[in-house]
Amino acid sequence: IATGEMLTSAAEHADLIRHRAADVLMPDAPRVGGITPFLKIAAQAEQAGVMLAPHFAMELHVHLAAAYPTEPWVEHFDWLDPLFNEHLQIRDGRMHLSARPGLGFTLSEQAHAWADLLTAWAQRAREATGRQPRDLIAAALDLLEAVRALPLPAEPDASA
Repeated sequence: IATGEMLTSAAEHADLIRHRAADVLMPDAPRVGGITPFLKIAAQAEQAGVMLAPHFAMELHVHLAAAYPTEPWVEHFDWLDPLFNEHLQIRDGRMHLSARPGLGFTLSEQAHAWADLLTAWAQRAREATGRQPRDLIAAALDLLEAVRALPLPAEPDASA
């Protein structure tokens, strides 16, 4: 059983470990509160002999997974490639860490356009209702339709 991707704290993951309710933990660093809580979960999983397979955000999780003592799984979503100017290097079924500074990725113009679109949508929703939008499913569908209309970034010039 692999689970934990929707949990929001190290304590919730500790419950899974304590009850031996999962063979593979799938913590999501942004969801559990960042790198420090993620590392706490990883330490708990290691101590209990539970496999680790971080959920989503592979540009962040590939670095955290590399710090885990046993070889973890890391999810890969190639449909997120347009968000970044650089891409994960995958060879022989393994993700390879970049030598670039920080996480080694910068946001693409497309990602900035999506963020601008989301910010404008949220602002309009706040202005219209006086509060944060509550119907996230409908909002996500509206956003998805708007994002689909955005052009994909041009391929970089290989000679540059």
